[in-house]
Amino acid sequence: KSSDPEAAKKAEAVLEEMIAKWKAGNEDLKPDAVTFSTLMDFYARSTDPSATVRAQELFDMMEELGVHRNVYAYSAIQNVYARSNMPDAPERTVEILRSMINLDKEGDFLAK
Repeated sequence: KSSDPEAAKKAEAVLEEMIAKWKAGNEDLKPDAVTFSTLMDFYARSTDPSATVRAQELFDMMEELGVHRNVYAYSAIQNVYARSNMPDAPERTVEILRSMINLDKEGDFLAK
């Protein structure tokens, strides 16, 4: 919950280092849903105009890295959109909620 306007970028540098070390063989450094959710929370609080886009990229990266999205990750990305000034933010948050509901119906209880 930093007031530093560069907090998200600093945290993302740590994420990149974690990913590099994980890919080099250190399984203990594989980022998890908490890692990504925390980073998306930084972007939700950021005034950077690219914050929403970057948070969505991180949300997408979770799937690419095999990181299971849980309720915290879904809530974090919804929060990013809710705090953005994007004209389609309400629709995006509803879309994310519908995705969570569908995953729950399919038995993915972590998305509940």
